[in-house]
Amino acid sequence: MKALVSSLILLISSVAIACPDLAGTYSCNVQNRSSEATVTQKSVPGGAAYTIVYDDGTYSETEEIIADGKKRNIVLDPDFLKSSTQVAKCNGKILNVRIDGKGHDGTILKSETNITLVNNQLNIHVKGEIKKGPLKDVFEEKLVCDKK
Repeated sequence: MKALVSSLILLISSVAIACPDLAGTYSCNVQNRSSEATVTQKSVPGGAAYTIVYDDGTYSETEEIIADGKKRNIVLDPDFLKSSTQVAKCNGKILNVRIDGKGHDGTILKSETNITLVNNQLNIHVKGEIKKGPLKDVFEEKLVCDKK
């Protein structure tokens, strides 16, 4: 009986932290500019680690995401933000990334990104807000990239 209960707990916890397989190279079109995104991933305790490299031919950027539900300090636009944190976790076929930041001028940034792979298309949905005093600007972007 103990073995059965232990097996069920192990099965439930492995399903709860299952991360989507996003590895691959993708072709993206952002504001009529072609770019490429390459995603690699590996298993880590409690989830997965993703490395995403964006390249449009003139600009390249690498982003590291560790999806294990832990809060991490990250460097994100140091000219604008004096501090920022990231919490990434997997929810079945969804990679969820939450970023909170504080600007040098008191600005507060909050964003949430959901990344999925459906029918060989990488779907990236970003929404959030930038707040400074009583002013608040809400943003939302959706990007679809085709797997090569």
